[in-house]
Amino acid sequence: MRVATAETGAARNEIFADLVARGLSGIRLVTSDAHRGLVEAIAANLPGASWQRCLPVGRP
Repeated sequence: MRVATAETGAARNEIFADLVARGLSGIRLVTSDAHRGLVEAIAANLPGASWQRCLPVGRP
């Protein structure tokens, strides 16, 4: 478990970098909201992974 005190790109990058350092690999798709820092952290730490935006509940 890891706690981030902010929803910044730097904080999210740190989380993904830590996961990769602990052995995370083979990620092919990440589905998340479109927070720029999150999308950038995914691209920086999970090379080759595709990103897909999720829609809020109740939206078509």
